[in-house]
Amino acid sequence: MSDRPLPPGPLGSALNKARAARLGGRLRAALEALDHAVSICPPDDQEGATALAEEGAHLGAFLELKDSLVAGLSEFQRALDLDSDLKTARDGVSRAVRSFDRWKPPLGAIAAGEQLIAGATGAFWVSRSQKGRVVVFQGGINGETVGAAKKALDVAGQGVSWLLVDMKKLAYVGSTGLATAVKVAENLESGGGGLVLYSVASNLAIVINTLGLGKYLKVVADLDAALAQARGVNLSAPAD
Repeated sequence: MSDRPLPPGPLGSALNKARAARLGGRLRAALEALDHAVSICPPDDQEGATALAEEGAHLGAFLELKDSLVAGLSEFQRALDLDSDLKTARDGVSRAVRSFDRWKPPLGAIAAGEQLIAGATGAFWVSRSQKGRVVVFQGGINGETVGAAKKALDVAGQGVSWLLVDMKKLAYVGSTGLATAVKVAENLESGGGGLVLYSVASNLAIVINTLGLGKYLKVVADLDAALAQARGVNLSAPAD
């Protein structure tokens, strides 16, 4: 993927700063310059958006090589939102999903007796204008642990619009846990985001659908689908 000509005007100038910083190995400056360039790109300027997406994919690949995998995913995800046809960005997101074990957050007990264990990633771009985090739970959410779960979600939700919750090792979620999740989802939706649950046990997915909670709790198959949901793309139907 070669660098395309810069768009005219302030956008081109901002993009040139991002490109020069990346080529010079100044990652922080490159990230800041690209953030600024994306913020001034008009919503209807698809040519400019594509140029930004390509630069973001370049930067994401560089971050990936530096083993900054969450930061790399951030740029790939934003680039794919800017240009949904950009293969390098789509491939970058796919690689990040496959390598989740390398960047998943460290987990720690948040309830007595390690009944509930949780962790959250740093914030990363999920679209051109919104950020999110991946949250991982292990154990169970019941009357004893629901307070800890709510606190974990509230803390993880600070400064982001989307929470993507890995439910693979969550053995049990009671009615109080679902009610708490709905409240968190409503708060996120008020800011234009949402709560996405993935790798959900089939029996829990059935309960969510039966109770009509799918309006608030977006249940998808896996991390790839959760990332797509945050971009506004529905890759998979809710689990049955």
